Amino acid sequence: MPTLLRKLCKSATLLRKLCESASLKRSGSNSNPTPSSERAPSPLGAFDPLPLDILMQIVRLLGPKHAAKLSLVSKSWRSLVSDNALWTHFLQTHHPHSVHFAETALSSGYPLPTLAAQNVPPVSFQHVYALRERLPPSVVIDGGSGYCKFGWTKDASPSGRFATFLEFGNIETPMYTRLRHFFGTIYNRMQVKPSSQPVIVSIPICYYDVVNSDRYSSVAERQWRDAVQCRGCSGRNSSGAAAIAGNSGGADRY
Repeated sequence: MPTLLRKLCKSATLLRKLCESASLKRSGSNSNPTPSSERAPSPLGAFDPLPLDILMQIVRLLGPKHAAKLSLVSKSWRSLVSDNALWTHFLQTHHPHSVHFAETALSSGYPLPTLAAQNVPPVSFQHVYALRERLPPSVVIDGGSGYCKFGWTKDASPSGRFATFLEFGNIETPMYTRLRHFFGTIYNRMQVKPSSQPVIVSIPICYYDVVNSDRYSSVAERQWRDAVQCRGCSGRNSSGAAAIAGNSGGADRY
């Protein structure tokens, strides 16, 4: 197994060099045309004898950026790297089916298609990945119980945290004027461009002393409304603000 991994890594290094040389050849192809007799007859070059599954594993090791560059090498490489399973692998984190569902059922907006609908157009996940790369990152402010975590959606973990119990006591019953000021301070310190970057605010809505379900709903609705109207977010010409309410938690990932 270690020998196989070393061979795969070596092959991935060769493919990276192939990507770089292909970019250079593409830029100078007009000034120095190559005679047809000198072109390599093999569509994938030295990688042509490899089985397809091994070759796809090598391309996965390259990562999405180098895989995209391979499409510039030849039509055969372009066809190989346009495989949806490859780009689904690049897109997925822990829930691969949610990516497909989001791009087929949710991307069109409301009304959502019914489960019986079978005429769903095919999705190019290479195109989906390119579109997601162009999106500006969003700001996440997660007001958990005891600690507030904040950072960017492009990162795998929060960039900072603050012990909110020192400032607010029980954040499940906070003073919202101070909480909005606190969120606004984080927003400013992260040097966000309000007109181009959305904001996601997560606050815990968890009242253990509210037994009546109607009263609980009214309290939760009021807290959610206060979070959406957060002075540090939606009141600063932000491109979008969303509030996510739920039970408190101390997870280190978004």
